Amino acid sequence: MLNSAGQMSDAIRDGNIRQRSQPVLNMAVEHGTARKLNGMPVWDRSGAVDVAPIIAATMAHYALLTTDPPDPEDSAYEDHDLLVV
Repeated sequence: MLNSAGQMSDAIRDGNIRQRSQPVLNMAVEHGTARKLNGMPVWDRSGAVDVAPIIAATMAHYALLTTDPPDPEDSAYEDHDLLVV
């Protein structure tokens, strides 16, 4: 998880992540800064720009990359015919 900010920065730089224009997130992406923690980049919360939106997006991106999707649920109609009244 410590490298999630670096992975997010790489994905943004490489054009692998796109988002609809949201002014708060745009500002965090454009003006947010990172600092090193144990040699890994982390979002710097002490800067002049609120980086909470990019932190939230970073955690969502990390979860997407590291968790398995849930098993699909069975439909109630899979074993039974659809009844239209």
